[in-house]
Amino acid sequence: MDTDSIAVIAQLLTGLATLIVASVLIWQMVLQRKFLETAHTDNEQSLTFESLGLTDKLLAVRMEEDFSNVWSKRHSTEKNLNEVEFEKLNNYYLRWCTVMQTEWRMGRLTKEADMFYYKRKLWAMLNSICGREFYVREGRDFLRFEGLRELGDELYEEL
Repeated sequence: MDTDSIAVIAQLLTGLATLIVASVLIWQMVLQRKFLETAHTDNEQSLTFESLGLTDKLLAVRMEEDFSNVWSKRHSTEKNLNEVEFEKLNNYYLRWCTVMQTEWRMGRLTKEADMFYYKRKLWAMLNSICGREFYVREGRDFLRFEGLRELGDELYEEL
């Protein structure tokens, strides 16, 4: 064999090796993409369950004897609450807003079709006089995301 033939064979083998390596890398990318899609789904499910857990805890607080009396006073003005009652209700509303903001920040249910979820959560806060007073005094500024704030403003005006 002459040197030209050996060079041609060497180039063919190098090209074949390059194709094999490229194929392996493409296969690894396909597998990694499937893994990332699965991880995203798992994270979404985890976030959903954690969010439900936090919401359930906040709802359970309403039933605690220590807080249920304060909760029942939310339909009157904040002026009718003593300092301790005011702080308890204010902290409850802040936690409620924190859960909403965390969900929004994580991208949970932020498509137009999903806005009912946030409207319902905002309604749970704004359906009382104290809740609306909280929203004007502190809650609106506490909501950092424009879309969430717009939903709150919209609902506030409706009520």
